[in-house]
Amino acid sequence: MIGLGVMHVGFDKKRFAELLGRALGSRSITQFGVQAKVDPGYISRLLRGLKDKPPSAEVIRRLASVAHGGVTVEQLLAAAGYLDDEARPRELTPTERLEQLGAMLRSEGATEEDVQTILALLESRRRLREAVATQADEDEGK
Repeated sequence: MIGLGVMHVGFDKKRFAELLGRALGSRSITQFGVQAKVDPGYISRLLRGLKDKPPSAEVIRRLASVAHGGVTVEQLLAAAGYLDDEARPRELTPTERLEQLGAMLRSEGATEEDVQTILALLESRRRLREAVATQADEDEGK
């Protein structure tokens, strides 16, 4: 758990607002604020880039706990400047990206059947591209 006394290394207001907008999803700012237990007016000012200081790590944790759009606490903490470049999250694997997409689709109201169909299609496409690339590599080696 990140403590409240952690120093931030550089608040990227624009990136934070973009992530917060994704985290908001299709909800109103008021609904988001109530769910996160964060003042909706404060969320609105963050979304409009009107705050020069980042929210506390605790507020970020609360926002991330109800975030839509696959937004993670690590992404918000990094944009707020609480994580330096070395501590930023690693690149997601293709499977993790598909899982995150599934969560995003579900949070936006897609049915489970639709989510599974979309994910199966994308996974099939990814495997086909890998097979084609492997075949091309083998053909070059001949």
